[in-house]
Amino acid sequence: MARVVILGAGIAGMNAAIALRRLLGDRHEVWVVAQMNRFVWRPSLPWVAFGLRRPEQIMVPVRPALQRRGIRFVEARVLRVDPHRRHVITEAGAMAYDVLLIALGAQHDWDAVPGADRFGHVICRVDGARRIWEAVQRLERGTAVFGVTGIGGCPAPVYEAALLLDNFLRRRGVRPRVDICVVTAEPAPLHVVGPAPSRLMAAELRKRNIRCHPNAAIVGVEPHRVLLADGTALPSAFTLVMPPYRGSAAMQESSELADARGFVRCDTALRHPHYPEIFAAGDGAALDAAKTGHHAWLQAKVAARNIAAFLSGKEATATFRPQFACNLSLGMAKGLIGFWQPAPPALGNVQVQLTYAGRPAHWMKVLLERYALWKIR
Repeated sequence: MARVVILGAGIAGMNAAIALRRLLGDRHEVWVVAQMNRFVWRPSLPWVAFGLRRPEQIMVPVRPALQRRGIRFVEARVLRVDPHRRHVITEAGAMAYDVLLIALGAQHDWDAVPGADRFGHVICRVDGARRIWEAVQRLERGTAVFGVTGIGGCPAPVYEAALLLDNFLRRRGVRPRVDICVVTAEPAPLHVVGPAPSRLMAAELRKRNIRCHPNAAIVGVEPHRVLLADGTALPSAFTLVMPPYRGSAAMQESSELADARGFVRCDTALRHPHYPEIFAAGDGAALDAAKTGHHAWLQAKVAARNIAAFLSGKEATATFRPQFACNLSLGMAKGLIGFWQPAPPALGNVQVQLTYAGRPAHWMKVLLERYALWKIR
């Protein structure tokens, strides 16, 4: 009986663990190691940030969810991985593995935007969403600046937050006193999702009187202002910034496994090139794909299938193929869906694309939230 250890209890880690238990049955052990005993449905954090959800409504306790499936859970912070001894080093001690799936996610590179962690807000964490909710209830006048500073992550939460703030301020009757602007490194709003969603987002921003500065680099955040690379200093009474990503602290301490930015090296089978018993999935994988929840879910399925094949002595046949799916709230019970998937190389430049904005898109996001939390429970 082999021991499969999964590091991380986010979208990739939890979905991979559930899939592996189904694929492996009782033939092998499945363990999950994570710093916190909670799963957070991060796509709903913008709703928490604007009072549309309570934090506990988008969280599931990890231990009971895993235990009822026969999966063991260790609540401990991962410090590093020793691939030679096949040990995971945690704050609680060392743990041996036969197969390892690294799904620790990524962390923001605050060094890339000096001052953003001290004088700005972040929306991709529960504590950050809580602080945003506290701050926007006090916002009465001035400029609110929303910044996307790095390409690679999903910028959708930033646009979602700007639109939800507009909606929140209108309900309070103070929107005319608050200017909202989005500063993005993208050439156009939501450009990473494709041209049609980008056009829809640009039109929505104009309709709401939200200014957008494309191709703009934020180089620093100070009290009450945001600094751009061209020398512009934007006044700001409220700042929300999404900086670039880098790998987890544990992977930065495991340099044999990761690239220079701490992302775990792997191929499209999600397998490490030098350690065949090590796999990666989620935001922490060094793949040429946007770091999104949808990609984390796809990678979890691929990794689980290939781990099961590895334990059976078979070739890894599942491969990860990027497909960008974006479902965000526009406020006022409206949403936007954007989906694209490149075709296989044999079909040339043909792509599958779908874009829609309206009330059904909002309810799609609600139903996806409910399904994702139900599946983990």
